[in-house]
Amino acid sequence: MRYPRKIDEYRRPAIIVGAILLFVALVLLIIGAVKFIDRKKADNRDDISAPIVTDGVVTDWGNAIDIVIKSRYIGGKVKTTKIDISRMSYTARQPNPYTETVKLPASIEEIAEDSFDFFLSLKSIKVSIFNKYFKSVDGVLYSKDGKTLIRYPSGKEGESFTIPDGVETIAYNAFYRSSNLKFVELPSSVTAIGEGAFRECSSLDNVVIPDSVISIGDNAFSKCDGLKNITLSKNLESIGAQAFSDCIALKSIVLPDSLKNFGKELFLGCWELCDVTLPSGIEKIPEGMLSCCNSLTSFVVPDTVKRIGIAAFDGAGLIKIVLPEGLEVISWRAFEECKQLREIIIPKSVNLIDGEAFQECSLLEAVTFLGGDARLGAGAFDGCEKLKRVYAPSVEDWLSLSFENMGSNPLEFGGKLYLNGEFATNIEIPEGVTVIGSYQFSGYSYLESVKLPEGLEVISNSAFENCKKIKEINLPSTLKVIDNAAFNKCSLLKNLYIPSLEFYLDLDGYGSVMSNVENLYIDGERVSEVIFPDGVERIPDFAFCNWGFLEGIYIPSTVNNIGYYGLAGCDSLGEIRFGGTVAEWEEIVRWSHYWKQSSDKYTVICVDGEIEY
Repeated sequence: MRYPRKIDEYRRPAIIVGAILLFVALVLLIIGAVKFIDRKKADNRDDISAPIVTDGVVTDWGNAIDIVIKSRYIGGKVKTTKIDISRMSYTARQPNPYTETVKLPASIEEIAEDSFDFFLSLKSIKVSIFNKYFKSVDGVLYSKDGKTLIRYPSGKEGESFTIPDGVETIAYNAFYRSSNLKFVELPSSVTAIGEGAFRECSSLDNVVIPDSVISIGDNAFSKCDGLKNITLSKNLESIGAQAFSDCIALKSIVLPDSLKNFGKELFLGCWELCDVTLPSGIEKIPEGMLSCCNSLTSFVVPDTVKRIGIAAFDGAGLIKIVLPEGLEVISWRAFEECKQLREIIIPKSVNLIDGEAFQECSLLEAVTFLGGDARLGAGAFDGCEKLKRVYAPSVEDWLSLSFENMGSNPLEFGGKLYLNGEFATNIEIPEGVTVIGSYQFSGYSYLESVKLPEGLEVISNSAFENCKKIKEINLPSTLKVIDNAAFNKCSLLKNLYIPSLEFYLDLDGYGSVMSNVENLYIDGERVSEVIFPDGVERIPDFAFCNWGFLEGIYIPSTVNNIGYYGLAGCDSLGEIRFGGTVAEWEEIVRWSHYWKQSSDKYTVICVDGEIEY
């Protein structure tokens, strides 16, 4: 009986110890559960999910606080080797405010560039020490050899960071949205800053790029709202597109002479930028380079520049711009919406001012052409409603300009033309000119008279359209073409002088250009009747449209067609004499649509009878 009692004496302490341990375990379990629930509530999440792996590729991160990627998942037969954001669902690619830590296994061999872009609170990236391709130092992801900084967690605490010596490349989006960082120290080992490397680092305020860096990628510092100062490498060779776009606090920048390759829109939207030093020898100002730089009020384009790129100064705050002799091209929209620009001087070397180049420069008052044979694209000066003065050295210099449409000619907006310093109201086209170009004087409301020389062959489309003060025009005998609308809307043009009717009929094209004529002079004598010579086969379109002074007209039997609106609106023409028969006349009318307005009343007298309309 003593033995059982002795055994009980030995069991009692063990039971007590076991009870204590069980109690402690229960307490720890309860505490853990409470912390888990509290953390879950704090995160405001309904569930915690693990990464999804498909055929060895992570295709969904999940939204756990700590994401652990395993080499193999339960039931998985293929090792996890790749993270590919492009294969993730739309939901998986939404901003993730929960995850703070990501742990990568030894099996990971490849990580897509934008894999960590959606983690807003990520503080640490950890990597198995057995991984052959990547490593982690203080939560920052590097290539195994340490030469590439792949990812700095965007939620990592601390206002400054020193990139370790030995790093040569700062990878794509390496510091993307690292909003806590105010300063990053780059070692002299860095040679390349990748695309988007510091994009949207909103607190970053000062950057010194060592002279070892030779390239900066697209969007490398874009939307760094607090960036005030940046010193570029003296050996920098290329900067990618929008590298500093929307750096709204940046005030000045010096681009080194070593720089040869520029991406577009480098400083787009840098509102405070007011001082830019370009590299010596630069030949082109890149596309959109200083677009929307509101504080850039004055700029001198270097003498070496031959081309100003598309939208290079679009929306800038320019009040003054100096263009050099040697400049050849002002590209499309180059100065569009420079709403403070008052004056522009176009060098003689410029051969192209492309479409909309100065569109909506609403305060532009004066444009000076120093000569040359520039072509002005469509809408080059559209919306320049304040234009008051346009200067050119001579008539010859003005005629050497060519215009694509009305909006390309600065005269269209009410400006006065000054030739050799004198206000031009009466213009004499010099001998030797054979063509007056399209829109050459279109909209010039101050032009009262123009003298056309013998030798002139072509008056092009809309050349004098809307010149409302011209009262008469004398066409030289050498003229062969009056193009469409050449004198359209010249409301005071009442007197037309021509050398002969045959000359007039032989002209190629009318297009209602003489629709307001009240007095026709043939060889100096005013006429009210027109006799077409035998042999004429067709009366051209619009040839006598709205010539209300015509009282009589003779049409020979050789005519077989009257062109579109050829005699429309000749209100005083009550009688037409035709050299053929009634049948022949009816055949002409059959093939002559809209040759005369249907409301007109007139009589056609033929050799064998009359027809009343």
